[in-house]
Formats: sequence, structure tokens, C-alpha cells
Amino acid sequence: MHDFSSLLLERSVWFSYLLRWDALFFYEISKNGYSSENCTAFFPLYPFLVAACRLLFSLPLSVSGVALSNVFFLFSAIFLFRITDAIFDTRTALFSCFLFCFSPCSIIYSSMYTESLFSFFVLGSLFYLVRKRAILASLFMCGAAATRSNGFILAPLLLIHADRRRLPSAISSLILCAAPVGVFLGVQLHWWLVWFRRYGLVLPYSYVQKKYWEQGFLQFYKYDKNIPNVIVGAPFVALSVLVLIESGKRQYRALVKTREAGKKDLDRVRRNILLILWSVLAFQVLLSIFYIHMNMHFRFVSFNPLIYWELSEYFRKKTLFPQTLFFGYLSFGISYAVLFGAYFPPA
Repeated sequence: MHDFSSLLLERSVWFSYLLRWDALFFYEISKNGYSSENCTAFFPLYPFLVAACRLLFSLPLSVSGVALSNVFFLFSAIFLFRITDAIFDTRTALFSCFLFCFSPCSIIYSSMYTESLFSFFVLGSLFYLVRKRAILASLFMCGAAATRSNGFILAPLLLIHADRRRLPSAISSLILCAAPVGVFLGVQLHWWLVWFRRYGLVLPYSYVQKKYWEQGFLQFYKYDKNIPNVIVGAPFVALSVLVLIESGKRQYRALVKTREAGKKDLDRVRRNILLILWSVLAFQVLLSIFYIHMNMHFRFVSFNPLIYWELSEYFRKKTLFPQTLFFGYLSFGISYAVLFGAYFPPA
């Protein structure tokens, strides 16, 4: 019997169906702090903000968590719109925001999870990068690193404005890039000193994932219970592969066209942003196939705006397959919400 969330709440609330799966960990951490080593897989910034919101506004923890998630969901969508409008156009920005808000895992963005806060920091960092405000971009990326374990993997974005011909610019860019990595390592060092020193030289996050969540190279496929999760997750891994293929072709054609015309690459920043986002998505696809729970894939990559940029182009095609895929994309969001509330995968 999975559903014990009602025993944890201060009082029954009408949106208790949003407090499922990992939301219970965030609830407990916000209420009682980190009480066991398996809790250290969940990074501290979100539960800290939930607890602070509870104290400031005298709200139940469940209300604080859900309210914060939805507020950051809204601001994430605003950041996505403004970034996309700056890099592409208003039409793409509107459709990208629609796909983001009604994605297959959008229920997670309204629940007591870190996805909304994480996307807020990642998209906020991109927003300030596009506007050449590197310090603010780095601060937002540090926020992402304090929210989720993969928050530092987009740190190379902070190098896109570096001027290699000027040593001070190159050094400052490297420092800004290193900051989110330092946040991640600082959290890991803290947990190692508090909980994991007795295990020797281990990375706490990886240790917990392997011991408590069956993660590791091909570990996911060793258990018959995960067969339904593979069935659920595989279509979304395939969707990410489609995005990688379509985006890769588009970027290659644009680069060839620029070179053939003998023009200076005026869109270097845009090209570098797309390349880094593409590389991160490719890396996450490999992790989803070989290391982590495949049913979590779309949650895992949902912060990446490249997905919505590419799908906004692909879904506008008037042929049967893209239109069918668009219908499935939206329909799964409803199914995911129902399954999540009933304690079923793909959460």
C-alpha cells in the first residue's frame, strides 16, 4: 500500500492527490529536516523555501509546497516565452509555452516537486545569458545546482560570452562557470561529512541512488517490475531522439548555409546555446537508457527548452504523423495526472 500521504498532512486538503511519490520526501524534509541518509538524494533549496514560506505566511506545509511550485511554474513559462521570443519569434514563443505548460509531465510542475523551481532557475539563467548579464545568469545556475543534482550540467552555457582574446574576460567566465559546480560539490561534501564518511570515498548522491533506487548501469532492466516502466518511458525517450535528430539537421543546415554564403556567423551565441542544450539532451537520453528509471525520462529533460522549440516546429507540420504525435503528447498529460494521483507510474 503506497498511499500514506494523508497520515503526514497537518490536515486534509482537496489537492492531496498532488502529494504523491517524492512529494512525501520533500514534505518530511521541510517539516523535520534530513533524518536519514536516503533523504540526501533530495537537494536542500526547495524544502528550505517551503519551510520558509510556511513560517512567513502561516500556511500548512502542503499548501506552501504546492503554491510555490505553481508560482515558479508560471515564472518559468514567462522566462521561456521571453527567451524564445528573443532567439526565434513570437509565434514559436507562444507555441513553446503551450507545449511546456501542457507537457506530459505538467502535473509534476503543480505538485510538491522541484521541477518548477529547477526550471525557473535554468530558464532564468538562459534569460540573463541572452541579455549578456553573466553574473545574474551564474547566480540562477547556482540556484539550479542547489535544487537538483543535475543543476550544474548546463554550466558550460556560462562560457558563451567569454572572450578568449582577453584574459580577464576568460578568467571571469571560468569562475562564473565553476560556481554552480562548486554548489553541487559543496552539498555533496556536506552530506559526506554528516552521513557517508563511514563508507569511504563515495559520492553521496550516486551512492543513495544505487542503494535505494536501483540506479546504475543497466540496473533498471534487472527487475520484472520495471517492464511497465520501460513501456511507459520508451516513447518519450524516442521523442527526445526525434528532437535531437530534427534539431541536429536544422543546426547543420543553418551552419552550412552561413558558410556557403561566406557570411560572418552573427548568430554565434544562439548557435552555441542550441549546441549545448542539444549536447545536454543527448547525454540525458543516454542516462535514461542505461542508468536511471526510464519512466522518469520526460521529467528528467522537461526543463530543456530545446524540446519545446523543436516540437513547436515539428507539430506544426500538417502531415499525419506529427499531428498524431501532437495528440498523443497532449493526451498523455491527462493520463499522467490520473496515474500520478493514484500512485501509478510513470512518476
